[in-house]
Amino acid sequence: MVWIALALFGLACSEKETSKGSIKLYLTDAPVDAENIESVFISIKEIQLKKDGNWVTAANFDLPIQLDILSYQNGQTYFVTEQEIPTGKYTEARMILSDGSSNLQGLSDLSYILYNDGRTDLLDVPSGTSSGYKAKGEFELNAGGAVGVTLDFDVRKSIVQAGASNKFILKPVVRIVANQNASSINGTFDKGTI
Repeated sequence: MVWIALALFGLACSEKETSKGSIKLYLTDAPVDAENIESVFISIKEIQLKKDGNWVTAANFDLPIQLDILSYQNGQTYFVTEQEIPTGKYTEARMILSDGSSNLQGLSDLSYILYNDGRTDLLDVPSGTSSGYKAKGEFELNAGGAVGVTLDFDVRKSIVQAGASNKFILKPVVRIVANQNASSINGTFDKGTI
């Protein structure tokens, strides 16, 4: 009887351990048309993924990471993180962007456009610092498996200039791309049988 209880306990523990999988998260962008734009910087505090109506944190940064999204085009990607997260089907991602309150100098924790002549324009991100800058798409993560996921920006469509205020607004035009599904195979190779 004790053996049965221990076996069931061991089975429950192993199921609990395999209820997670590994995600590698990347960012990339489609080419932008505007010849006078040198860089588009976004400053990210957190990345979350949506599963069964709930948000799961995939990356959380003590200080925001700021990157020039235009540097990651034509097959180039920015590696964000590798994390273990719960298994299941994910349908959405959101990036919580910095509101500039991290006590960093100048523009280093803001989202903005840099022009070829050195001018800058801040990017207004409606609800990007609270409910997040969202991306649609699906991927499945199996127990003990691994998946690579890219958040694919289209900055050309994402930046909109508001009418009267002339502010530049960053609107979400991002999609989730599942790069690959992977699993591991364990075994030995006996070269004597060849």
